[in-house]
Amino acid sequence: MKNVDFWFILARFYSALYGFVKDYFGLHLRGLGFILRKIKTDRILDVNGRKLYFSHILSEAYSRSLNGRWNEPETHTFVRFILEHVKIVFVEVGANIGEILVDISANPFCEKSVAFEPNPFAVSVIEQNLELNAIKKFSCCGQGSWPREYYSKNVLWIAFAERLPLFD
Repeated sequence: MKNVDFWFILARFYSALYGFVKDYFGLHLRGLGFILRKIKTDRILDVNGRKLYFSHILSEAYSRSLNGRWNEPETHTFVRFILEHVKIVFVEVGANIGEILVDISANPFCEKSVAFEPNPFAVSVIEQNLELNAIKKFSCCGQGSWPREYYSKNVLWIAFAERLPLFD
């Protein structure tokens, strides 16, 4: 077994342990980032039916996705609930590797998605993730740029509440 494979297998095991301890005991285990930084090869991950490009350079962004789980499952659940009630333009500020963007953008009620990420390397990973999942209805803004066309759109955090039938 190659040394690289050893670190990836160890990271997957520790990621599963990390998720279990966090979910059931509310504790945050230390050390996963150290193990993730030892991985030196890129690969494709399968996370809840979506594909994520694993970049060893941004390895610390993949703590739970190594085991096919979203890093922030509560955020995915919340946004999916909203998407059951209204079509949106989804804007993610600080998109990092685009994990949430990939999941939400694939939903047919997401008219378009916009990612803002100032790290140009992370922007390239976002674009790879969207391409892997054949998502075409997105804009990716990096290094402080923002498309003017979205200033007045119904973006998720501004206007969704008044459009939900729950608030009639």
